[in-house]
Amino acid sequence: RIPTEQTRLLESFGFEWKTAEMQEWKKKFQELQLFKSRYGHLRVFDSGKEYEELERFCAKQREEKKRLDGGEPCNMTMEMVRKLDEIGFHWCDVHGETGASTGTNEAESLE
Repeated sequence: RIPTEQTRLLESFGFEWKTAEMQEWKKKFQELQLFKSRYGHLRVFDSGKEYEELERFCAKQREEKKRLDGGEPCNMTMEMVRKLDEIGFHWCDVHGETGASTGTNEAESLE
């Protein structure tokens, strides 16, 4: 595994990770974008069994961001963070638990 700082440096030069894991992330990200365009929000947690897999994806992103912020080995890249931020991803879950040091509290955004 490449240390986080080296990963960030490679990405800053435009290096793209072409792995099956990255392809799966892109697929789930597209599903999240579709969910938002369909429902107008990213509150996947209260959208029923049909979206349980997408809800797990969101929880995984929060955990990966927490590791990234802590300098721990993770699969999250700064490009992923940027893309999630661009669509308004909530780094806090419905209980206010966060995987990151920034972002809005999703429970507050429900009001």
